[in-house]
Amino acid sequence: MTSIIAGYFTLGSAPRNALLASAAAGHPSPAGAVSASPQLAAWFRSSSVRARRRVSAAPSCSAPGDLLFVHALRLWISTAGQSACGLRAVTDPAIGAALRLMHARTAQPWTVEQLATSVAMSRSAFAARFTELVGEPPLQYLARWRMTLAAERLRDDDAVIAQVAEAVGYANPVAFSKAFTRMQGIGPGAFRREERIGRRSSR
Repeated sequence: MTSIIAGYFTLGSAPRNALLASAAAGHPSPAGAVSASPQLAAWFRSSSVRARRRVSAAPSCSAPGDLLFVHALRLWISTAGQSACGLRAVTDPAIGAALRLMHARTAQPWTVEQLATSVAMSRSAFAARFTELVGEPPLQYLARWRMTLAAERLRDDDAVIAQVAEAVGYANPVAFSKAFTRMQGIGPGAFRREERIGRRSSR
């Protein structure tokens, strides 16, 4: 008996994170690849049990689907080598730690020197290694990440522009609006309106 499990993830229209942008739109795995990942093998065994029990799709899609995505990415990173530039940075001890700092404390006014010091590297070595693994310099990555979070907040809640700006490290809403427009191609207010119109029309 052959079982087919299908699904997809949508990443929205926010500025694309450099790490996810490095991943291929689709990644075929050769026969037997699942056996190389105990986590994936366990996921498929669990899914087969749920399918046999005919568990309804609605309550079981979200968390198991997220786990499949994570385990598949991990397998791809471990086998793709240099082509996994971007996501490969997460597994690097120093650069992965710097990424976690930027993600956890996005609003902090980071400098390259501060980030380098936090992971016990020289400024020049850190900047070169970060750019090599992530695909763009540290502060450029941070700027894109801030705009990704800002777009998510503009889309999902009613915070005023100044609050969104402050949450991602901009004390000046005008500077935030210029940065957002430069990356997104549209101002934050217009972005919010378009996203909400699109959401209503898709219902």
